[in-house]
Amino acid sequence: MRAFRGYARLSRASRSLALYYLLYGISSGLSGFITIFYIISLGFNEVLYGALSSAGGFSYVAFLIASPYISRRIGARRALALGTGIYSASSAAIAASASAPALFVAFAASGASGALIYPSFSSLVSVSEDRSLLTKSYSLSGFSNQMGAFAGTALSGYLADSLKALLGQPGSYRAVIAVASAVAAASIVEPLRKGPDIKPKEIRAMASFRAMWRPLVAAGLIGAGAGFLIPYFQLQFRYRFNAPAQQISLVFSIANLAIAIIMLFMPAVEQALGSLNSIAGSWAVATLFMIAMPLVAASSVGFYLFSGFYIIRTVIMNAIGPVQSSFEMSLFNDQDRPLFSSVENFVWNAANSATVVFGGIMMQESLNMPFYVCGAFYFTASALYYALMKDYVKARR
Repeated sequence: MRAFRGYARLSRASRSLALYYLLYGISSGLSGFITIFYIISLGFNEVLYGALSSAGGFSYVAFLIASPYISRRIGARRALALGTGIYSASSAAIAASASAPALFVAFAASGASGALIYPSFSSLVSVSEDRSLLTKSYSLSGFSNQMGAFAGTALSGYLADSLKALLGQPGSYRAVIAVASAVAAASIVEPLRKGPDIKPKEIRAMASFRAMWRPLVAAGLIGAGAGFLIPYFQLQFRYRFNAPAQQISLVFSIANLAIAIIMLFMPAVEQALGSLNSIAGSWAVATLFMIAMPLVAASSVGFYLFSGFYIIRTVIMNAIGPVQSSFEMSLFNDQDRPLFSSVENFVWNAANSATVVFGGIMMQESLNMPFYVCGAFYFTASALYYALMKDYVKARR
């Protein structure tokens, strides 16, 4: 098919990074799905799990500041391998921990690993191809990661149930997390292979600062808006429809699979509509479906419409990621890309952390209000991103 042309021309470096992201997706799917059940099986409650997640989130934001400096010292490839090693070790530590203090340390280490993994990986993909194939490289990596997460999540539940009779609980959960740690360790081989690397000679003020602040405005708005709603989607399904976890997980799995497949078509969408139109338009359309979800939930087939709108919203909002990454990275030179990636991640996560508590408070008062508040942030982000980036892109021509 025409949409798939060009993937065969991707470099060995792009294919290697996609393989890494597949393995990392499997590992994160295995551990991400089962960890909350593991924590509860140890005798703790959901409040402690939330506190552990917050510790990981704050650690992620804090270590993003150091991420560019580490890349400068050892290069993005070794930084990615280091981050993955820390993630593998932190997963093993979670599986071996039974006390709250030990779990806090392990979760904080896991958050720190993400601060090395995501900016380094994005920067390496950005130098793996020239601009004509860059979106395809991001799309292949995104597809691989989503497929890995889909497989890891499904395998996590299967292994936990299969091993329960043999190991009991929390033994079966520990085994799953240990497998996740092993898969992450195996993935370290890929970033250490020979390939394009980024190792800035110095950390300096970005020469392209005029481009930097524009996407950061949108990143802050999207991150803040997401905090009001996205972490609580599972509870929206539970409180509105009394849906069991298995039914909710099926909806989420369908969305992940759809994202993986549609990501492969994103280069064709970008070519047809243009990068900026594709990004801003996708955000706006996804937001329309999102704010319509409370309206369709009240119908006689509310669960099915709510689920369908959720899947459409999630796919449109997330499948455009490769186009956005390719477009934004193309605005900067090679040395500035690791710093921009770190700063963008910092802004999104800091804004998200600032609003996520308010999302929980708001949900206690109204199930509908978080949709509209989040939608207001998303619509504003879409409009500002288009306006600010359109003027800048014109000025660069």
